[in-house]
Amino acid sequence: MRASSAEFEAWIDVGGTFTDCYVRAADQSLRRCKLLSSGLVPITPELISAAIFSAAELRHDVDGFWVGADLRVLDLQSNEVARRPIVASSQGRLTCDSELLELIASDFRFEIDARLEAPVLAVRRLLGCPLREPLPKLRVRLGTTRGTNALLTRQGACTALAITAPFTDLLTIGDQTRPHLFELGIRRSTPLLQLVAGIDERLNAQGEVLQPLAVAQARSQLMRARQAGCDSLAICLMHSYLNPAHEQLLENIAREVGFEFISRSSHVAPLIEFVARAQTAVVDAYISPIIRSYLAKLIEQFGGQRTQLQVMTSAGGLTPWQEYSGKDSILSGPAGGVVG
Repeated sequence: MRASSAEFEAWIDVGGTFTDCYVRAADQSLRRCKLLSSGLVPITPELISAAIFSAAELRHDVDGFWVGADLRVLDLQSNEVARRPIVASSQGRLTCDSELLELIASDFRFEIDARLEAPVLAVRRLLGCPLREPLPKLRVRLGTTRGTNALLTRQGACTALAITAPFTDLLTIGDQTRPHLFELGIRRSTPLLQLVAGIDERLNAQGEVLQPLAVAQARSQLMRARQAGCDSLAICLMHSYLNPAHEQLLENIAREVGFEFISRSSHVAPLIEFVARAQTAVVDAYISPIIRSYLAKLIEQFGGQRTQLQVMTSAGGLTPWQEYSGKDSILSGPAGGVVG
């Protein structure tokens, strides 16, 4: 069934291994699809002729669906040994642009690579919309573990923290919480930060300026962080939850020296607790670039502004993708599973 110009609704939960997708079509029917979150589709091909093979895993896809995708051939160590463009497909029978006899006769693994993120490929398969055709208007609700995985595997952005001097050791000291009070060998988790920059400034407990922000010193510290390779910055200054003026000024300086992403504590977590505010700003700065890049790629593959994309927060609510931040994504996938 080919997709029409009507608007469709999709509910997608992207996990570390599998992506589950539900689509409500124009006739109100609900369809379900489960894919690997890599977006790759493993197949077991059976050779029909020199360049034509069949794959039972693809027999329900519409004619012409896989044209433009690639057949990837992998050895037992998962190294790619060959890639063949697909030029025709019909009822699970696919044609490549060159012979496959030697490859399929060997002890290799095979998968289809459509060069799409799993949510987009899942929606296309459920709507019967071939890879080379535009998707119809969509309303998409997405839960994802992309931020969770980046945090657990320590694969977030290269991040620096700008904090009121002399509190550069604040996150190392923490709030003295000890999960195992009598354990002698304390093992700390891997820090998220590349470096910490102490900023000369100070507000009192009422948010009044005791020491103006030293612009030249702040600029020097932030330039040092950029030269160290940091492209994401967390800002947390003392008592900024009452008066964000110094953080706003520091944010402007950071943009001037070239930081691509900036997480300001007075914006993302205007809390009285200094440690919690700093921790939240750092996590947000560490994960948000990964999340923003992923969501921007999804929107592009879904068809741009034709798609209304909302993303699930850790609290189980939905927010527009443009307003979504890393701190909201930690439990997005699990929350999406529970709500679903």
